[in-house]
Amino acid sequence: MLNQTTTETEQPTDCTQWIDNRTAICSVDLEGDVAVLELYSEGTQKVTLTEAMQGDGELARQEFLLTEGHNTIRFSINHASETVGVTIDTGDVLYGKIVEQGGTLVGGPWGVSDAQAAGAGGAVGVAVVTLLLVLKRVYGRDEHAERVA
Repeated sequence: MLNQTTTETEQPTDCTQWIDNRTAICSVDLEGDVAVLELYSEGTQKVTLTEAMQGDGELARQEFLLTEGHNTIRFSINHASETVGVTIDTGDVLYGKIVEQGGTLVGGPWGVSDAQAAGAGGAVGVAVVTLLLVLKRVYGRDEHAERVA
């Protein structure tokens, strides 16, 4: 009888979303019109990424060869917006993943009227504070002593 030992490949702790038993998603991000995915693979395999969107139009599709370990994939999106999706086809599983634009405090798309409203709001705020300071000085309610020299 032949003794055979198998070593288990240690699964990465940063890749928590498994597509199938060989492929996991570690991270996804959207940089402009490029989806950046970090995938973990337990062996060499081919995957196909396809853009997912709402509406009509031609979808971007591209094949990638994953090697064992972590793989970073940059996938161009035809219809980039604030939130898009991609499908990952491993041959056994077709998996959908939402890809979101990274880290804006207040999301946009912003237009001309939004910029005008922000400018008007800032101008009104400055005018009100200035008016209050002038009124306090005129009516003598300012607590600061006047300069003598």
